[in-house]
Amino acid sequence: MIEIRNVSKSYGEVKALNQVNFSIKDGELFGLIGPDGAGKTSLMRMMVSLLLPSEGTLCINGLNVDGDFRQIRRIMGYMPGRFSLYPDLTVAENLDFFASVFGTTVQANYHLIRDIYVQLEPFANRRAGKLSGGMKQKLALCCALIHKPDVLVLDEPTTGVDAVSRKEFWEMLRRLHEMKITIVVSTPYMDEAAMCDRIALMQHGEILGIDTPENIAAGFPEDLFAVRTEKLYTATRILHTLPDVMSVHSFGQY
Repeated sequence: MIEIRNVSKSYGEVKALNQVNFSIKDGELFGLIGPDGAGKTSLMRMMVSLLLPSEGTLCINGLNVDGDFRQIRRIMGYMPGRFSLYPDLTVAENLDFFASVFGTTVQANYHLIRDIYVQLEPFANRRAGKLSGGMKQKLALCCALIHKPDVLVLDEPTTGVDAVSRKEFWEMLRRLHEMKITIVVSTPYMDEAAMCDRIALMQHGEILGIDTPENIAAGFPEDLFAVRTEKLYTATRILHTLPDVMSVHSFGQY
């Protein structure tokens, strides 16, 4: 489904990605893990055609991000690292808006979001900006799914939410995985990475290894990872996260 060949990305003199090579299978739940500055977010933005490679090729289901971006955006669902919906619109209005951007309706693809949206329905008339962190992520996932994408790209979707919401979110991803949607997710939490089919460990813009979570954990030194205590839980976490410097609001406009 996703082919990445000799991809490099530079921002001036800074090289965010250096000769990245790997592929992601159709229907696979694939994880990206790595410290701050590893290149995860740059790579994910290239997958959804918000960025172009400086070198190399990146194809989604045979479509090249450099030239085929209109077709690619129709088959991609994207959740960026920060909340990207419209805080002044209600839950229902956000969902209707994102459906209309992709030329569909909520009713047409409601079966994809039913299990998630039933938790949001009591708050359908509440402004999105007034939702809790976990509810915001559920709404963002609904908006990313409403046009029935073939590939779902999620950039650290559970960072900053409570332990219960993290667990619920990953239960939703497992159900989507069973529906054979290809999912690419970056996460700072090793307990989440363990639920992926395969993961890529990234550092300094390069791939250190791609394997099952068990083999990655066994094959690399523990000092790549750090333990951080959160308010409601303790989790193994890759150090820090990349700052989110782009808006997704333009994603569906082409």
